[in-house]
Amino acid sequence: MITIKSKKKALIAIVAVTLVVAVASTVIFAASAQAEEPLCYSKRVEVYARGIARQQIENETVKMPAELNFTLYLGERHGPFTPILGAQGTADINGTVYEITCGGGKIFHRKDQVFLWLTGVDGENQTFVIRLYAEYFW
Repeated sequence: MITIKSKKKALIAIVAVTLVVAVASTVIFAASAQAEEPLCYSKRVEVYARGIARQQIENETVKMPAELNFTLYLGERHGPFTPILGAQGTADINGTVYEITCGGGKIFHRKDQVFLWLTGVDGENQTFVIRLYAEYFW
């Protein structure tokens, strides 16, 4: 049996144990926050889409071929919409491949529409954002 004779030593021991527990829980939380897919999703959907990307350059719209290949993580349906909790995959725009690291949005079931944003990095670690609107027909 371990005995502690002074109140000051007991208080220091309690604070030290509390700090160890707090640091351990913070490390566990940080590791789970960096996971590649959301922890609480109800459905996983693979998406492959081809189309045209448009970019505004000096008051002129430039069109480029685009190919998207990514996974969406969907939450539980809430009435007329389903939240998109995360995304990962690749986007090939005009021959440049971008790595999609996260995303979000909503699926509106009554109008068969999807509003989506995707973010990530290119080969030179430049960040990008893709905003996507789509109508589906399945």
